[in-house]
Amino acid sequence: ILRNLQPDTPYTVTVVPVYTEGDGGRTSDTGRTLVRGLARNVHVYNPTPNSLEVRWDPAPGPVQQYRVIYSPVAGTRPS
Repeated sequence: ILRNLQPDTPYTVTVVPVYTEGDGGRTSDTGRTLVRGLARNVHVYNPTPNSLEVRWDPAPGPVQQYRVIYSPVAGTRPS
């Protein structure tokens, strides 16, 4: 596990095997860290005439609370 990386940042990771005779060939891949505090897999389900249930996978780290913001699709966002 590579730690202490910056959020929302692309990284190239290269692995080089080291032998007593010298280094072997390099192999690389790229990846991008997630945006800090991103809750994932948000799902809205079980609609009734006046309610919706919502669930999500927790954001990484010690989250203190979640703020859920909602508005009608045709309406404006709350201020």
